[in-house]
Amino acid sequence: MLRYVEGEHLRNCPPDTLDSGLQKLPLEYVYEYPKGLSSPGNWNTNFKTLKKLPTGEELKGTKGYESFMRFFTTFEITPEQLRERARERLNDLNNSTMDLVKEYTGLNDDTKARDKFISEIQRQERYFNRLSFPSEESDENAFIKCFDADSAKKNCPKRWEAMQTWIKSTQKVKDQIKPFLKDLLYDAGPKNCIPKCPMDVIPWFHGHAVFQYYISGSKDCSVKATQGLPFFTENYGPKWTEYTTTVHEFAGHHVEVQSYNEYFQRECSDPIGWLSTPNYFTAITEGWGSYNEYELFPNYTTLYSFTNSNKATILRQKYGMLYFQILYALRTIADIDLNYYGTPTSTVRKMYRQYLWEDNSHQVKKDIIRLQSLPGFATSYMIGQIKISEMKALAKKELGEDFSLKDFHYEVLREGEFPLDYLEEHMKYYIACKKNPQDVGCEEFL
Repeated sequence: MLRYVEGEHLRNCPPDTLDSGLQKLPLEYVYEYPKGLSSPGNWNTNFKTLKKLPTGEELKGTKGYESFMRFFTTFEITPEQLRERARERLNDLNNSTMDLVKEYTGLNDDTKARDKFISEIQRQERYFNRLSFPSEESDENAFIKCFDADSAKKNCPKRWEAMQTWIKSTQKVKDQIKPFLKDLLYDAGPKNCIPKCPMDVIPWFHGHAVFQYYISGSKDCSVKATQGLPFFTENYGPKWTEYTTTVHEFAGHHVEVQSYNEYFQRECSDPIGWLSTPNYFTAITEGWGSYNEYELFPNYTTLYSFTNSNKATILRQKYGMLYFQILYALRTIADIDLNYYGTPTSTVRKMYRQYLWEDNSHQVKKDIIRLQSLPGFATSYMIGQIKISEMKALAKKELGEDFSLKDFHYEVLREGEFPLDYLEEHMKYYIACKKNPQDVGCEEFL
């Protein structure tokens, strides 16, 4: 395997000037550079690509992307339409962010307020590592030396120490969030949606990860769910994203996935049981996480409430929430631009700097690689959240005083992960049955 990667695969990596997404594929030529070179250069382009499968079907990157995007968004929407929705969302979020920044700094001028705010939130003290990590804990050898808890304690002591601080902070925020769940979800009876099994917070030793992950646990809690924090990211945190990332992983993923495992998944081996086995539709799982971040916790809990004594801290956390919503919209645009329009990565990096107000080349580079490696995936965060919010607004409008937030969430969660088309169909059926409970088939909603 290693001989293949070094001797063949890496020798066929095209030049960076061609580096974009699916839209550029298939390339015109097979790019190859001679053995013995330490880095790509002097490519041989003696062979043209066939641009079709052995069976004769033409290969076209844009057509492939349309299929990928359809899978991740789970409903009919074109790349052009989705990009426009993301652009509108990005502009709205940018305006909300400027209002917050002016409140934080006390300045009315956009440029001055933004510059002062950026210098404030990018200070090293806003991260869980007080100093930059030493090079020997960050180079390629560190990935080999520090691969689990024991090796990390020994070979990456600075990272390990800072990681423990980060883990404790995340656990504290998780404990702060947990009591709010009873205000948003049923916590007992047949409609209980709050998992009984806990979620651990652990280091994630993936060499290229810059964002967090979630893995569900077993129904009987013998295997715990985990939230993984990236061990090899350039800095740990920042602290001002703790509320929103923990809401996403705990109130979002843990509640959605683990509650289905514990309460709603059928154990029978009949066809209905087979259909109820866990699926993976990111528009629901990531949409639910984003919905908790942007819709629920800022508007239906006091998580972001502040007094004069903690105003600055809470405003930074609120900025962290807006930051990730901007990131979800930005990723949608970048994903479409790279893979559907063939926009150069240099242009995408400029867009990141424009809207995220930072030049974090480490994070941005890995984020772009993720978009190129898994086309369409990033589009699910924003559109899933929008669709869930739209269905909630529809239910509130149609049901009026009979609308129940807990009931709405139960209807979303009990079905597991499913396409957004089905979410809309299910919710319209739920609304109709709440209005006319005597109709055929409405027993399950009562």
